[in-house]
Order: sequence, then structure tokens, then C-alpha cells
Amino acid sequence: MFKEIKSQFIDGLEEQTWMDYATRAQARLKLQKMTDLIGFPTVIKKPGILDRIYDDIQVDQHHHFQNTLNVYQAGYKSEINGLDKTQDDELDDSDRYLMIILII
Repeated sequence: MFKEIKSQFIDGLEEQTWMDYATRAQARLKLQKMTDLIGFPTVIKKPGILDRIYDDIQVDQHHHFQNTLNVYQAGYKSEINGLDKTQDDELDDSDRYLMIILII
């Protein structure tokens, strides 16, 4: 479904008269580079992976603000742990998943 929507946007760019050629070319390039992140990563199906991701996060039903702080702190730790890695390094999928969840 995502590919079809993306394809329709790309096809519809040619009909946009308010964009000049260079702008349409940039929009087309941006659409082609777009990746879908719909659903959930397969890594969470691995036994114990979610337990490991959320192991350091303390949650208490009576302290909602502290829960939020704990989630942000875990996200920052995850980002700091990834600072010494380049994009070519293989990041642990669970770390990537945690970062995505914390951004949302």
C-alpha cells in the first residue's frame, strides 16, 4: 500500500503546474528516497528482546511524570551508546527500535 501511495505521488508531480522543473525533480528524489516504517520491526518477535529494551525503565502506576523522565533517560542512554558507531556499523536493531519508540 505504501509503495502504491508513493507511486501515485510521484506520478502526480508532473501535473503540478505551481512547481518548476527543478522543484519537481527534488520532490521526486525525496519521494524515491522515502522509506516506509509502517508496522513493527521483526526484531521484537525475538524472545526476550523487549524485556532487554525496557529492562532499565522503571514504571510506577502512581508516578506518571517520573515514568516519563525514566523513558527519556533510557532514550538518551541509548543514543549515547550509539555515538561511537557510524552508519556503516551494524546498530543493534533493538537499540534502533527503542530510539524510534522514545521519539514518538
